[in-house]
Amino acid sequence: MNLTGSYSVFTAAQYAAALGMNRQSIQHALRLTPPSRRVLAHGNLADAWILAALPIALQTALDAAAAQRGVRNPLALLSEPPAPWQPRLPIAQAGQDPINRAAMLRTVLEPFLRGKDSRNQTSAEFEAAGVSAYAHVFGHPISGRWFRALFKRTLDRDNGAADFHRLEIYLDDNIAAALRSPRPAGKKYDHSALAYRLAFQDAAKPTLTERQNAMEYSFRHFEEMAADAPPERAEIKQSILRFLYESAPGLARTVKALKRNWNRLYARWKKEQADTRRHRRWPRAQAERFTPGGVGRRSCFDRG
Repeated sequence: MNLTGSYSVFTAAQYAAALGMNRQSIQHALRLTPPSRRVLAHGNLADAWILAALPIALQTALDAAAAQRGVRNPLALLSEPPAPWQPRLPIAQAGQDPINRAAMLRTVLEPFLRGKDSRNQTSAEFEAAGVSAYAHVFGHPISGRWFRALFKRTLDRDNGAADFHRLEIYLDDNIAAALRSPRPAGKKYDHSALAYRLAFQDAAKPTLTERQNAMEYSFRHFEEMAADAPPERAEIKQSILRFLYESAPGLARTVKALKRNWNRLYARWKKEQADTRRHRRWPRAQAERFTPGGVGRRSCFDRG
């Protein structure tokens, strides 16, 4: 490895950008390597390493990346302006809903990313201001932890370019998943019956009972709607998941995570419904073991 300029230091985010990897992977690879020094990045101190201090595997990967891009050495590769972050699908294919949501998130985050009115705030004050701004734009609150995660995700995507008006860096992580099973053009589903049943004291932090009720009501709502239009089961489910996530973002970190949990619990719920119907045909002494008050009864929401 050519170590010209070996006294230059770079952060994990810079190494990640050069290698086309995520920052967390680089941090994991460097977990046993003491930083060469700390530098200022995005207004915060960050660990940084000289090229010679990197593990051999990372040095080899940087050599290969430099050769692939036609630059003379890893230092030249790291000194190039990083390529702009791109979503998994071009923004032109995202559809209007994800674009509108990204624009709303930009309205919330851009002042904070530019540091307006936040330089003298404590961490708690910063998060409280962010939660308030989010609730004002989206109409529902989120936790301070989730606001901080959105803020950090956007900074990572910007990767030091300070182009905070660029809409792509505000897109949801699940944009590709949402596009795999789009609703038919112009098709809208009525979820007013589900909305009537849902009740959350704090949509950003639903209780266990509220989570269980929301899931079970959504299962029944899905069954009723899918019975009327069997060919549209996938579109109906996607619409319900989107509605649940918008109504109570505290149910999951992303729509993709909510979908995974919903599918798992729905399968349990269906099995429980089938068991209940089958047990109704049993003698009373046997059936009592599986009734809501009976011994041995388990809910689809129980773990294990």
